[in-house]
Amino acid sequence: MSELLTELDNYLKLDHHPDTWSDFSFERAVQLLDSLDNQDWKMIEQIWYERSRDWQGRLADALFSCSNICAITLLEDMLQSDDLEVLEQVLESLEGRDDVYQPSESVKPRLQEIKRLFNDDYHTDLIETILSRKQSS
Repeated sequence: MSELLTELDNYLKLDHHPDTWSDFSFERAVQLLDSLDNQDWKMIEQIWYERSRDWQGRLADALFSCSNICAITLLEDMLQSDDLEVLEQVLESLEGRDDVYQPSESVKPRLQEIKRLFNDDYHTDLIETILSRKQSS
């Protein structure tokens, strides 16, 4: 693991207070993500599911503001999580990336599965918003 990825990994492991995370700590995680190279992105794709729920949630949250296109790929990969809290953060990040994210056909069945897992109005609306986006040609 590169020094930057190790720093990100350790940073996401810290017990960030929710107020501190949203006001300041979040930005540092985004800076670290934006500094990763292609090898780091490949490594993070291999390790995210081994990390704690809180770590995964922070990662999904930070990926919302990450400028690297790999962030979208990783968020789609994170849709495979079995943890509803992580899935919620992934969905909110994907929904918030409406400027660059249209779900591929391969992701749509998983989004439908997730909608059934939650089975509530908030998540149904969130997923329907994502699904209604047209794939760019």
